[in-house]
Amino acid sequence: MPPRRDHGKQAQETAAPTPAPSSTAAGGIEEKMEPASPSTDTAGVAAEQGGAGDELSALFKEFSLDSSSTFAEARIRATFYPKFENEESDQESRTRMIEMVSQGLATMEVTLKHSGSLFMYAGNRGGAYAKNSFGNIYTAVGVFVLGRLFREAWGREAPKMQAEFNDCLEKNRISISMELVTAVLGDHGQRPKDDYAVITAVTELGHGKPQFYSTPKLIEFCRKWRLPTNHVWLFSTRKSATSFFAAYDALCEEGTATSVCKVLGEIADISVRGSKDHVIVQGEILEGLVARIVSRESSVQMEVLRNFQQPSLDGGDSDLGLSLREIYAANRSDEKQQIKALLENAGSSLCSDHCDWFGNSGLDAQSRNADRSVVTHFLQAHPMDYATKKLQEMIRLMKKRNLPAAFKCYWNYQKIDSLSNDNLYYKMVIHVHKDSAFRRYQQEMRKNQELWPLYRGKMNLLFQETLTSFDN
Repeated sequence: MPPRRDHGKQAQETAAPTPAPSSTAAGGIEEKMEPASPSTDTAGVAAEQGGAGDELSALFKEFSLDSSSTFAEARIRATFYPKFENEESDQESRTRMIEMVSQGLATMEVTLKHSGSLFMYAGNRGGAYAKNSFGNIYTAVGVFVLGRLFREAWGREAPKMQAEFNDCLEKNRISISMELVTAVLGDHGQRPKDDYAVITAVTELGHGKPQFYSTPKLIEFCRKWRLPTNHVWLFSTRKSATSFFAAYDALCEEGTATSVCKVLGEIADISVRGSKDHVIVQGEILEGLVARIVSRESSVQMEVLRNFQQPSLDGGDSDLGLSLREIYAANRSDEKQQIKALLENAGSSLCSDHCDWFGNSGLDAQSRNADRSVVTHFLQAHPMDYATKKLQEMIRLMKKRNLPAAFKCYWNYQKIDSLSNDNLYYKMVIHVHKDSAFRRYQQEMRKNQELWPLYRGKMNLLFQETLTSFDN
């Protein structure tokens, strides 16, 4: 596991570029505002007139923003794990993990770190999100790769299964997160042999705090839909946990994927092989390992899972169409055309709504920036439920403590046809600029344990927000 070199990844970790098809930092809130004054459907007007962006601005200004009569409903659309707390020294972390395992309080779980970028997907209507962006080339690549994974797994049944998968995500308010590994979005010292993804988290969003699936439940979910999973090793005794850290110290500088997997397989108490072989799809250079503490029940559940065979793939003999690299090469000079080709090749069963990339109802990419005061009005509005209250609490604290983050609002193009004088919908983008923000927020959480976590990514948290205004 040689020192990591990032070539190309930083483009995704900074504020997304402005040219069409438009890019935004990740984290979004879809908002709906409703005053009690007579409703005039200005969305249709906006679609018919050339100054659509001006119409939207006028609509916001006409909206009743009296905080005493404005209500808000916020929804998380996609999220990944909160950033790890790394304030302790390496030795302190190791000791604490080994002691928790020794006392039977937890199991240590280790997975491979595939060298890619974060991609999150919440269904055709839920949206596609990258680490700090949506509606751009990164998310278009993610949708394409996900669509191809379905074709590889299901063959001719892929369109049907893609539609059922979207329906499952949207009905159950689930988002999936994956490590997206491609040769077109930049590499980290080694060009991957294949373009692929590995599922790293499945999250039930519901109407409250996000609930992440345990690893056994994640693997079960992925096997049902034939989605790729990671290699997992579990260490449930002092001997095995201590052996892991000794092996890591011996291999961390020069270990390759083959040697690391071989050694971990020999010392782990339980090993469940991933459906994507790192050596075959990415190569021998291994970015690293992820070690974390999980529930003791994971060992029992994983023992059951490892006795089941991996699901078969039915698309081996099917025509998978153009590859990601072929589409990129054919449209090298035009990013907008690249996105169009990627989404079309992903298939309408997986992604029929392209408005995040190309706009809607006569509104182009440059029209979706909303008034900056929307954030202020959201924080002043009455929360309509507990989740909204907690999200307001999080944003207020970040602003009060001057954490390095930007809060931007955009019109929600998926709701543009529902806009009226009483209904305004937005996506709020929360872009955390520095890792210090997570550390400082974690310190605040230790003081106030009722705070919701600051989820990872810049920011890997998309809210769906509804602002509603009523007469008294």
